[in-house]
Amino acid sequence: MHAVTLLIVVQWLHVFFAIWWFGAVLVSRLQTWPALRRLGPEFEATFREEQRRGGGRRFTLLFAGGTIFFGILRGVIGGAFERLGEPYGVTYLIALAIGLWMFSWITLPWPAWTRTDFMDKVWFGAFPTILTLMILMRFGL
Repeated sequence: MHAVTLLIVVQWLHVFFAIWWFGAVLVSRLQTWPALRRLGPEFEATFREEQRRGGGRRFTLLFAGGTIFFGILRGVIGGAFERLGEPYGVTYLIALAIGLWMFSWITLPWPAWTRTDFMDKVWFGAFPTILTLMILMRFGL
């Protein structure tokens, strides 16, 4: 496959997976969880447990993992690692670090004391932060 075509395909897949990941989080935070709170704690607890084990969990891991995988592949193909001394490379590394932390937050067993409402908001706020970094990277920064 031609290098430019491969780059376009990888970029498209990276954005596609990111849209699904962030979109799923938005629907959960803005629609599903508020509705569940109104239905009562026992229904909410059952639903949340099913989401942690069931298809929702698999989709989250697929879209989050795909976003990270294709983002790393995009960096390799696009030459980000050869530009680490430039603003583009630094921006890429910051976005990569945030993305890896976000993925670890939903996949690794972090200590219970780290699971605070504040850290949950930091995690959610990482989405617009990474989007901003991606836009900066499109302009070579």
